Amino acid sequence: MSGSNMRPLGPGEFDPWETFTRGLAKSFGQDARTLDSLGPLLIAVALLLLLALGVGFLVTHYRRHSLHSPKRLFLSLCRAHRLGWKQTWLLWQLARAQGLENAALLFVDPDRFDPNYIGLWLRPHQPALLEIRKRIFAGLSEKPIASEGGVDIATVMHDSPTRRPLGTRI
Repeated sequence: MSGSNMRPLGPGEFDPWETFTRGLAKSFGQDARTLDSLGPLLIAVALLLLLALGVGFLVTHYRRHSLHSPKRLFLSLCRAHRLGWKQTWLLWQLARAQGLENAALLFVDPDRFDPNYIGLWLRPHQPALLEIRKRIFAGLSEKPIASEGGVDIATVMHDSPTRRPLGTRI
């Protein structure tokens, strides 16, 4: 009879636990066949398994969030334009006031800095916002280049997914 089962083994059958403990006994001596001596080994294997699962979860989590992170994109654009933390905060507030899910859209639409888009509670910060606009869009002409065959950003933003009701198709 096997130590791990109560029924006798038939011809050609083997008990995996018996085979495992027999191999441990050959490697570590007869004491390795008892469950008490295997405790530390089983705990170590369980800890390694948990560690591997944890590392796998973290890697998956960071890969998923690094591919699509509007906040990281926004902060990277602020750094690229050398905006200070006060200017970054002000831009973030402007995006929130306009209901933008992705604050980075402020970096592609100069019309978002128009006083008509700025909420009443941000009006006192309008000069600072216009200064940020000059810094971000330095080198661009005042109007989009739609007349020269380019894309009119205001038209694109007017028909953006954040402005359309749910279920609307283009």
